[in-house]
Amino acid sequence: MRRTRWPRPCIMSEDKRTARAKALAAAMAVGDEYLRACDGDLARLFFTLPEYVGARTVFCYWGVGTEPDTSVIIRRSLLDGKRVALPRVIGAGLMEARLIEDLSQLVNGTFGILEPSQYAEKLQPEDIDIAVVPGVAFSADGRRLGRGGGYYDRFLTKVKGLTVALCQERLLTDELPVEEHDIKVRCIITEKKIRRPL
Repeated sequence: MRRTRWPRPCIMSEDKRTARAKALAAAMAVGDEYLRACDGDLARLFFTLPEYVGARTVFCYWGVGTEPDTSVIIRRSLLDGKRVALPRVIGAGLMEARLIEDLSQLVNGTFGILEPSQYAEKLQPEDIDIAVVPGVAFSADGRRLGRGGGYYDRFLTKVKGLTVALCQERLLTDELPVEEHDIKVRCIITEKKIRRPL
């Protein structure tokens, strides 16, 4: 399936605007070859997590642009008999988790990103055992810089399971502005190691 480009980010603070620009420039600078070479190791380490092994329900985004290719995680989770959910945008800054049984059930969403259809079964955030969370940038201590729409910060307030970020080692940064509503992830996976800051 063809990888899509991200839409333009929403209105944001100047600090976050600058941080996003730096993060995207850094990802472009390391090159697609490095980014794609890391995908297999990111997925391999993810599957070693005890929380994944014991999970009944896995939530995962569909990676686009310079983000890791998450299709491997989604496919393997389905093969392992997990209940698998992806985000579906339902309004400005709002999304739901919807279950799929096969990748063929994904459709082009609001931003041209693959997501479950409107007819897919809804999953409550509280029922997610492990959630793979996207971001423009991450820090080793679990800070996350999103796209600016607030979708995940609102959604993650209800998720009780393990939240996991996939980030290439070279792209981890300490230069991330933090606001009160920003939610950290509890686990950071790079191609080299698993970190548990929280």
